[in-house]
Amino acid sequence: MLEILTKLPERFLENQEYAYAVGRVRALEVSLIDKQRFERLLKAGIEEMGRILVDTDYSHSLSELLNPSTFENALQNEKQRILTLIDSLIFEENVRKFLHLEFDYFNARVLLKGKIFDRDVSDFLVPLGNLNTDEMKQIFENEEYEKLPENLVKAIQDAISSYYNSKEPRMIDFTFDRAFIEHMNVSGYPPFLQDYYRLLTDLTNFRSLLRWKVMELDKSRFRDVLLPGGFIPEGMFLELIGEPVEQIPGVFSRWIYYPVFLEGTKYLNTNHSFIRYEAMVEKLLSTYIDKTRYLVFGVEPIIAYYLKKMKEIKNMRIILVGKFNGVEEEILAERLVV
Repeated sequence: MLEILTKLPERFLENQEYAYAVGRVRALEVSLIDKQRFERLLKAGIEEMGRILVDTDYSHSLSELLNPSTFENALQNEKQRILTLIDSLIFEENVRKFLHLEFDYFNARVLLKGKIFDRDVSDFLVPLGNLNTDEMKQIFENEEYEKLPENLVKAIQDAISSYYNSKEPRMIDFTFDRAFIEHMNVSGYPPFLQDYYRLLTDLTNFRSLLRWKVMELDKSRFRDVLLPGGFIPEGMFLELIGEPVEQIPGVFSRWIYYPVFLEGTKYLNTNHSFIRYEAMVEKLLSTYIDKTRYLVFGVEPIIAYYLKKMKEIKNMRIILVGKFNGVEEEILAERLVV
């Protein structure tokens, strides 16, 4: 019998060895940029933004951060700083490696696209993974994929097959996304982290369903883009591929996702945009992350702090890109999750 997810999961492991680490991140959380400060940043010019950020984690790199030609490097350096900190606080090696793993998958898909389309993609690589990017470049140039971890080798092989069978570049992205989630599902990571990605899987699959419907893509290929291991069975999404878009959210009326699905679909139908849906997805995931707020032991608050910092950096990038390109404040505000 299908178990309907009516509330956010709360599977936490208490590990007293993390008492110091939890205390450390609780002190660091005070420096996270809050809603009020983000709202001030939205209204500010570049010079004023510098004054608003002077007592934040970005104070040491303001000149680089507020420069259109160097802000990406400043944000990447902040990611590296946080990952280095988190590595020093987490005892489990597999968890430390997992937080770097998404960058390995990202770099592999970038390099594979460069290989297939004969392009130099060096500038797009992110040196935050477990694997050295220069070594990865050499491996792809020589097609020595067997030198990579087994999970990446399989992802590369599947992505090559998917692309040449479909001739659609997006199938490369879908294949790597699926491989990453499959790795999460079969590995022994903390339940809190597993449930985070199960939530993300359901939310991603629903977006894929809407996109497939709106773009009127080949229904027979929809199965290929669904991610495995969510709380919602893949079969439910497959059954809905032939239904009218406006009727789909009602199928999930008893699920925790219903408000997100309903409002996101309405906004899509009216404005032909996923902006509202993406923002509501981030808000739901943030609510889940905040469930660690009162934990005093365990790895969960450490992971939660990392996820909060990644969201903060993402919001900073949205604001900076918008400011540098003259995007209206109202449009930027819709994209932020604070």
